[in-house]
Amino acid sequence: MLRGVERKKELPEADAEDNPKKETMKENLVYEILGVVSMSIRLKRTIEDKISWGIQLRELLQLPKSKANSNIVREYLKDGTQ
Repeated sequence: MLRGVERKKELPEADAEDNPKKETMKENLVYEILGVVSMSIRLKRTIEDKISWGIQLRELLQLPKSKANSNIVREYLKDGTQ
C-alpha cells in the first residue's frame, strides 16, 4: 500500500435477498417517478382544457351583438369560472 493513498474496498454485489432495503428504495423511487409522471399528465390535460376554453370564448365573442348571443357568452363565462 502506498503512503497516503487508501485502497478502495470493493463492495460485494448484493441481490434482492441480501439487501431488501435497497430493493424497497428502488420501489419507492419508481413509485415517486410514476407519481410525477401522473401529475404532469394531469397538468397537461388541465392546460389543454384551459386553452380550449379560451379559444371557444374568443369564438363566442366574435358573434354579432344581440341579446341571445350576449346571454350565451354570459352563461359560458359563468359555467367556465365555477
